[in-house]
Amino acid sequence: MTALPETPGAHPDGAGQMVNGVVAYKSGTNLVKQGNEEAGVTQSRVIQTGEYAGLVSRALAYGADAFFVALLTGGSVTVFAMIASVVGGWAGELGHLISSSYLIFLPSIMAVYCALFWLLAGRTPGMAVLGLRVIRVDGSRIHWFAALVRALLLAYFPIGALWLVVNRRHQGLPDLVAGTTVIRVPVTPPG
Repeated sequence: MTALPETPGAHPDGAGQMVNGVVAYKSGTNLVKQGNEEAGVTQSRVIQTGEYAGLVSRALAYGADAFFVALLTGGSVTVFAMIASVVGGWAGELGHLISSSYLIFLPSIMAVYCALFWLLAGRTPGMAVLGLRVIRVDGSRIHWFAALVRALLLAYFPIGALWLVVNRRHQGLPDLVAGTTVIRVPVTPPG
């Protein structure tokens, strides 16, 4: 596929060009192809990367996801503890144990949440809102092992993500170890 020329005034929200029967958008230096010539699949695939996500957008996305996971987990633990206290006996002790240890397991829950979303969709809900996607450095979809390694490092060693400030591809330590990067993709409205 040939590179698209810069089109003055072209915007990735619908003003794409047809190249070999495929709609392609150029946003800065980030070329996104939608569709598949053979199968008619409408899944987006990054051809060239260039518009890497920065610290603020990534922190906001991760913060939104962490808030959602903490809220969901905390609510579930609270409901379980309340039911266990009503039942009494050993269930009350189990409820107390779970409610006192849930903060220890919260990073693991966050890691599983992120890894599953990255593996299945290439992004978490927080990343989708901000138009971010996790891909491998070569532009392909993230694999399960890279998703798991990246999620565990980000959950248990979040300070390592600050390396993205000095890296030219905006890769934090979890990205460097997993061989991934986070890019901006055009957010297209449904319909």
